[in-house]
Amino acid sequence: MILTIDIGGTSVKYAAVTDGNLGKISSFETPKTWDEMVNQLRDVAQNFTNIEGVAISAPGVVKFKDGFISGNSAVPYIHHFPIVDTLEKLFKAPVTIENDANAAGLAEVKQGVAAGANSAIFVVVGTGVGGAVYLNGQLVRGAHGYGGEFGYSFFDGVNSQWSVKASAVEMARRYNVRHDTSLSGKELYDLAEKGDGVAKINVSRQLDSLARGIFNLMFIVDPDIIVIGGGLSQNADILNELNQRVSILIADVKGHITDMPVNIKAAQFGNSANLIGAYEVFKSYYPNVNEMKTKQV
Repeated sequence: MILTIDIGGTSVKYAAVTDGNLGKISSFETPKTWDEMVNQLRDVAQNFTNIEGVAISAPGVVKFKDGFISGNSAVPYIHHFPIVDTLEKLFKAPVTIENDANAAGLAEVKQGVAAGANSAIFVVVGTGVGGAVYLNGQLVRGAHGYGGEFGYSFFDGVNSQWSVKASAVEMARRYNVRHDTSLSGKELYDLAEKGDGVAKINVSRQLDSLARGIFNLMFIVDPDIIVIGGGLSQNADILNELNQRVSILIADVKGHITDMPVNIKAAQFGNSANLIGAYEVFKSYYPNVNEMKTKQV
């Protein structure tokens, strides 16, 4: 049995993979300190028998081969110490760790909507914008672990990174500051769909920024498919609008490019994506583990 864990800013999800099947997903609130996290993970491990390995998805710049996580994230205490060695001693089993966006992207490439693609870009739209690049059958982590950190890219100036301009959460934050409200990104989308003029302007600006970033990635990587993850991916109308906006950008390119297809699809997996992807990473390092299926119980 492989224990697969997804460390997030608000919750930590976990499930067992037994005979290739992802079991029931459970969770606990993300602890405030590393000591609390260790105690929680120890309690989780006691609920399972015969743990052969542990597959973890985590935020930050994951440098698994070096055994630590650099960069910054919403869970600051998991950074800058030998976390892999520490967890292997805790679980008494081999441990792998992968960046959460990379894990989610791998889930889609290996088992989801991008299965069979030779190259794919995975874009997660949430609190910020992140993602993963899968090229020539390989995950592109980069020389320093920053592959797929699309959100750091600039648009119009130093204060207009893609994570700020194209995030649904940031869009809602800007709206709320101006209008003294407390709407979520989804609620703002709903307002726009109902015809609220101001909401429509805000959503349109966000989608324009998202479309421009995707357009840029398409001409940098030229992937078979672009997969959108996060809450936005669950809205079919928004996804169709995004496809149209990218198509318009391509049509407006000087020289009239006509042979660049727009293939943007919603991610297949929701809450289980990071868990599935983390397992796929573990399997790549320890290939004797039985092949995982997408069946969930």
